[in-house]
Amino acid sequence: MTWMITGTMDHAVLVQILQGAADARGNLVLPVKNTLRTPAASRSLVKKPPSVYGCPMKKGFKATGIIGALAMIGLQFTSPSHQNPPVAAGHDLLASNAPPAAIAADLKNACYDCHSYETRWPWYSYIAPMSWSISRDVNAARASLNFSEWPHDNAKRERKRWEHIADEVQSGDMPVAFYARMHPDARLTAQQRDALTKWASAAGK
Repeated sequence: MTWMITGTMDHAVLVQILQGAADARGNLVLPVKNTLRTPAASRSLVKKPPSVYGCPMKKGFKATGIIGALAMIGLQFTSPSHQNPPVAAGHDLLASNAPPAAIAADLKNACYDCHSYETRWPWYSYIAPMSWSISRDVNAARASLNFSEWPHDNAKRERKRWEHIADEVQSGDMPVAFYARMHPDARLTAQQRDALTKWASAAGK
């Protein structure tokens, strides 16, 4: 007796098998479940790539981003003070060496933010780590030349200050280029530089 496999098994065929039914030639008919799969079923067996949300690399990037954000927040508590020291009465350059109004405006716009105690701190100067760099630059500028602590009582030192101002303005070294790019009112024209240089040179004689 041979065994034959046919198509889809139903209830009637199952009963025949249990009763030992045979075909006309005496062969036992053994229906089995159809193993052929439809295209839709085949596609369901294709292994799908892991979701990007479950990818270990994506999770690592997300964790790194969170740690970085927390670190930036923590840095904000380490920003230096932006409190300007008080200007003592009579100590500022303009207190006794009052220049023409145009020269005074140029000094205020191009020089006083770094070289005085009247610094106007921009919003980005409060964000670490940039705040550290700006504070360091302002402190260095004040140490080099501070209009809020002008040496009115020392003629020799005062003359050196005037010479320094004239040289820096005439050469174009001051105000520094990156500062002028971020502060349009600090950009001096050739005429403004010439007028400021002549005034400083005359005051230093």
